[in-house]
Amino acid sequence: MNENDGKTINTDTYRLFACDLSDTAQLERSLRAFKFDFSIPTLVLSECVITYMKEKDSTKLVKFLGDKLENAGFFVYEQCLPDDGFGAFMVEHFNKISSPIHGLARYKTPEEQVLRYLGAGWSKCKVHTLSSIFLHLSPPEIERIRNLQLFDEYEEFFLKCSHYFILVATKGNCDILHGVLNLKNLPETDTNFIPISEKPLQVKLLVTPGHLKRYGHTLCVGEDANINIIGGFGEENGKHKRLGSFVTSTFERNCVNVVNTVNNSNFERLYSSCEEYNGRLYLIGGRLSPQTPVKDVLVLDSKTGDLIESFNNSALESARWRHATCIYKHYLVIIGGRNTKGTLDEVILFDLNNRNVIKTSLDSPVISGAVSVWGEKLLISGGQSPVYSPGTGHTWSTCQEFVWIIQLQGEELKKRKILLDVEPRFGHTSHVVADTLILVGGVTPSGPSGIDCVNLITGEVMRHNLSNIKSNIIMLHNHKSLIKDGKLVIIGGGGNCFSFGTHINPSISINMKDILP
Repeated sequence: MNENDGKTINTDTYRLFACDLSDTAQLERSLRAFKFDFSIPTLVLSECVITYMKEKDSTKLVKFLGDKLENAGFFVYEQCLPDDGFGAFMVEHFNKISSPIHGLARYKTPEEQVLRYLGAGWSKCKVHTLSSIFLHLSPPEIERIRNLQLFDEYEEFFLKCSHYFILVATKGNCDILHGVLNLKNLPETDTNFIPISEKPLQVKLLVTPGHLKRYGHTLCVGEDANINIIGGFGEENGKHKRLGSFVTSTFERNCVNVVNTVNNSNFERLYSSCEEYNGRLYLIGGRLSPQTPVKDVLVLDSKTGDLIESFNNSALESARWRHATCIYKHYLVIIGGRNTKGTLDEVILFDLNNRNVIKTSLDSPVISGAVSVWGEKLLISGGQSPVYSPGTGHTWSTCQEFVWIIQLQGEELKKRKILLDVEPRFGHTSHVVADTLILVGGVTPSGPSGIDCVNLITGEVMRHNLSNIKSNIIMLHNHKSLIKDGKLVIIGGGGNCFSFGTHINPSISINMKDILP
């Protein structure tokens, strides 16, 4: 038999026909007309298909297939987790292109999807997010993928992967697929033990000039309490681009007010850092693209933004980005980051008086981590590399965060590592208030994180989620933050969300009394 009437392709080995999948009665009639055998092993593939159907219709289809097929495997690839910042942006994107994700309204989590299929005639079901699958690939395979091109936007990569899943539901003699395909239960991060504050943090939108909406920028608070913001990615003249501006601003009465703006191509960089010391602002590293790092350290007048000098100290290896910095006594501290060759594990103390350098190395790289001063100590949080690096192993396999405690004793850096009962993260910021380490946002193996408060004496953790802001989406990564006038102020953040488009946060503030225990 070999027929083609313009609506079907019907050959001895292949049948293709169109059918409204919400009409399961018609689907069954069509299958039987083509002599479909409901008893033989059958593979059903749905790659972002049934989630666009009305939920009652897709659920009816899942049950129809579960009831009618005697031996089958159902492989499904779909979205999940619509309620966090990235999920909300994802849902908004599909609404804008008139393809709403109907299934997400009822079945939001991978776990709810498992219950859906087990309650619809399927005897076994397992589900894994793409981030979980990626993290459990073999090191050589991760290395192969990593080397396909120079890429460093892993915050968005893991956010997107944590919002898509692959589900495998089976019945009959196809249940064996779970063993043959090694569909074991991949270990997931268990966050159920982390105490979560009963009330979400109340978020206040800041009145902020449009040209301060950016991500991947750097920020420091000057000795005159002014906020210095440099570079990043945002919108200028209606176009998204790298921003070459040095913006001096203040935070007063819940408003960010611009005092001065200096435009210069030297400021056009992403993922750099800046710190102020004795009226001079040090701008370190950054990149134009993953292939084009910025090599020089710029020394600027912190009030005017004028260039005082530019230098390239080989001991600093300043051609780096996604590093963390702070001022510790009279030292500029530089932590990790990456360059065109790979990720870095260095801790550098650069003496700003005589330009001598003290160095040590950690036992794994730190990329997009954070550093804060705690009395005489430095606390390095997060930044474990989520991607395998030769010689260091896969640092996210532990699914547990650690903090490095660094202390200068004479001319030697002493270091100690402590484990925290929270997930590893990167792309966050951190602050220390008294004996509490505040971890602001970031990306974890299971998706975005809120704000965690860690008691540095007892190790106890309290997690805070953010309240929803009507008509505004907040993604707590690639942002910068500061504490002023009893408020945690978060400037910008967001990122390139691949096919969903670019999202840039509004700036917000949160009352510190609501954050601290």
